[in-house]
Amino acid sequence: MEKSKFGFKYWTNVVAIVLGIISFFMLFLPSMRTEITATGQEVGVYNGFQTMFGYTEKGTQIMGFSFINFLGSLFIVLGVIVSAVNFLLPNLFKDKKVVVNVVAIALFVVGGIITFGTLTGVVLLGNKWALFTNTIGEGPIIEGILALLSAASLGVSIYAWNTPEEMNKKIEEAIMEKIAKDAEESNAE
Repeated sequence: MEKSKFGFKYWTNVVAIVLGIISFFMLFLPSMRTEITATGQEVGVYNGFQTMFGYTEKGTQIMGFSFINFLGSLFIVLGVIVSAVNFLLPNLFKDKKVVVNVVAIALFVVGGIITFGTLTGVVLLGNKWALFTNTIGEGPIIEGILALLSAASLGVSIYAWNTPEEMNKKIEEAIMEKIAKDAEESNAE
């Protein structure tokens, strides 16, 4: 029976890439909700792009560019790109697949953690904000969770690339190569 090329390693990488892409689209969901402090009445809902790049309301800029929020989403996008390149071009990194996946995991984890702090990274301009209470929306929470799930999926993929049986086989091959090399050196003397 032939072994399918769409095995466990394949699907864990696909899941990581798809979750990373979906994570990016969470920027369209509400990222910050604004309520009047005294009454609790909601007066504004801002999506991830508005809290990241700034927002102008009635000709007045009320939010500025937030580098930290941009960085969080950038790390997630870079995580998707690195894991997709590693997956779609298998010969590009050959023996470095695990290292490249670890880099992608780090990007997803750092990006996911940063997105949880979206509210603290928003650059608020003007005095009007003193009357309001800002709460985090569902967008950054879902974005962060999906980014962390992408990292977990890549972590499982690393394990799949290096199952104990494969590691034992690699160790045996390395030992046999060392023995053969030592034998050649002793014969040369």
